[in-house]
Amino acid sequence: MRIRRKQKSFILRSAQQEEALHRIWYALRSGIYLRRMCLRGTKVLGRVKY
Repeated sequence: MRIRRKQKSFILRSAQQEEALHRIWYALRSGIYLRRMCLRGTKVLGRVKY
């Protein structure tokens, strides 16, 4: 009985850790993407002749 509880607990913790890592990875990737878009936007605006 105890072994099954430990297995379930381990699986649950593993799933939670995987989800947390995925969220961190996605947030970092989104931040990099947004920074690139902002840099491109300023470069494009700098080229526009008024």
